[in-house]
Amino acid sequence: CCSYLFTYILVTFPTNYLMNYTYKIKVKDNEIVTVLANDGTKHFVAPVTKRGNKIYLVGKNGLINYIGITKQSMSSRIRYGVKPNHKTGYHGYKWLKENGDHSLIVWIFNDNVDVEAIEAEIVHFFRVQHDQWPKYQTEIHFHTTTSEQRSLAKIILKESEKIVRNIT
Repeated sequence: CCSYLFTYILVTFPTNYLMNYTYKIKVKDNEIVTVLANDGTKHFVAPVTKRGNKIYLVGKNGLINYIGITKQSMSSRIRYGVKPNHKTGYHGYKWLKENGDHSLIVWIFNDNVDVEAIEAEIVHFFRVQHDQWPKYQTEIHFHTTTSEQRSLAKIILKESEKIVRNIT
């Protein structure tokens, strides 16, 4: 499709910088059949393939459906969500029930950033804005946050929603 859909956004803050990487994921029968990176590569590309703090948002039909965090590479995290270990009580990603194109926006952070606190604020702001939780959000861990974390959460939600509206 259009190259502008696969651009990264640089947002400068007093103590952090963050970038996002956007992917188009095609799902069929609870399986991911294709991953398309911003450069047209058909797999995840660095830095999302590296260990480190990430917040990721999954969207379809113009709406964010799931918000998560990981320190793993995105391929490892997604693989775990596709093929969960039911013995531990984790049943995988619920958003895989919907066939078709999904957008995946991965935000990269420095290791010293409390991504779990920011993730919770993104989910909270989504709830306030849409009067509903993200469709497939099944768990969230709330924390006391700083004004900077809340500001980052608002920016991430706003920018991610723009991307999802343009991709799916």
